[in-house]
Amino acid sequence: MIYLALYWLVGSLLLLFILISRASTMYSQADRVNTIDKENLITLQSISDRHHKSPFIPSRAIQQSSKVLMTVAYILAAILVKTSLLGLGSVSIILSIFALLIMGINRLNLSSSARAKFKRIFKVALAGHLLAYLGLLVKVLLIDGAEDIPALIVSHFVLHHVLCALVAGTITYLTLRLYTQISNENDATE
Repeated sequence: MIYLALYWLVGSLLLLFILISRASTMYSQADRVNTIDKENLITLQSISDRHHKSPFIPSRAIQQSSKVLMTVAYILAAILVKTSLLGLGSVSIILSIFALLIMGINRLNLSSSARAKFKRIFKVALAGHLLAYLGLLVKVLLIDGAEDIPALIVSHFVLHHVLCALVAGTITYLTLRLYTQISNENDATE
């Protein structure tokens, strides 16, 4: 069972690395296109001046890399929900830290509000799982003797799975709410 979960996790992480490398390639291609295509940039600037927006209008490749990065963030959140529901707290902590590091990369083309909301999702997961392990540590420190060990094990399993399910439910709710907000914003701009 554990080997299957670890196999699934490794496969998911490999998929994420492929998606991230694809997004960074698209972003670098978009930079090249923006520096080469000066005539279209002037045209885009005149259009944006008429609409009183900033002079930078992202090219199609940058928008596409942003969609890829959003997909990566959603996949990370889904994997985090799955590992939380399986009760793999330490794997969820490592995955949350990994996701926060990915969201912290400034070169990634993601809006600051979406980046902040994804960071909040991963921080909630990290804090929830750390609190579950803090609860375990407190219970271990409160053991009086050997007769308390079976009660500690049973209570920790129950509390750990309840907390992990609560974290997974919270992550699911926040991710779905973020998805609906972003899709509504995209529908409003189109």
